[in-house]
Amino acid sequence: MIHDGRYRTPNWGAPALLTPLRSPPAGRELWWRWFVSVTIGELLGFAAPILAGIAATRTTMLLAAAVMLAAGAAEGAVLGWFQAHVLRTVITGFVRRDWIVATMLGAVTAWTVGLVPVLTDGLAGWPPLLVVPAIAAGAALMVSSLGLTQWMVLRRYLSGARGWIAATALAWIAGLSIMTAVTTPLWQPGQPVALTIAIGVLGGLGMAATMAAVTGTFLVWLLRAQPHRAGQRRRV
Repeated sequence: MIHDGRYRTPNWGAPALLTPLRSPPAGRELWWRWFVSVTIGELLGFAAPILAGIAATRTTMLLAAAVMLAAGAAEGAVLGWFQAHVLRTVITGFVRRDWIVATMLGAVTAWTVGLVPVLTDGLAGWPPLLVVPAIAAGAALMVSSLGLTQWMVLRRYLSGARGWIAATALAWIAGLSIMTAVTTPLWQPGQPVALTIAIGVLGGLGMAATMAAVTGTFLVWLLRAQPHRAGQRRRV
């Protein structure tokens, strides 16, 4: 809304068509800033699930699941912080805390869905007609949960932010595909822990870089698509 000639951040849940940008840098510069920051953030954050997964092999199934969910929350917090660090430089009034919390919730949701097949022994005992739809629905939720929770924050500031859900889902599909292609042929039973971690870091780097590249491309486009406001410099 507008009050006394100044723009103010709208209330939670309402899309903000009048939130001004901070005269962001040129598109290429912004893309690179996002790419580097988000790649580092996801790589650091992903270290928590890798270490948790190794530790979880020596404990009970339920405790392992709890450890993995905690690690997922940590991954989301780290990734959210690095993403918010860039977003707050281009969006006026951007609240970093809300973005971090939303990212944590999305990450925990994705890890929860991902753990269902593990806790149910591959959906053992489920009716055959439900297994395929359940797997498809679970996969869709896993790749879109982060974008969905982040969109609930982003829509307060930018018009057209709904596309962030699809862009983030596409980014995670591409990133996870890269990680699978890297780690599957390299991870072997009985490997030393150090080698297992190194392979995971390599795959995580590929995943993080791919996800950052895709989401960064959409972010630049989204900022460029914002309605022009009188007196506001637009250099995205």
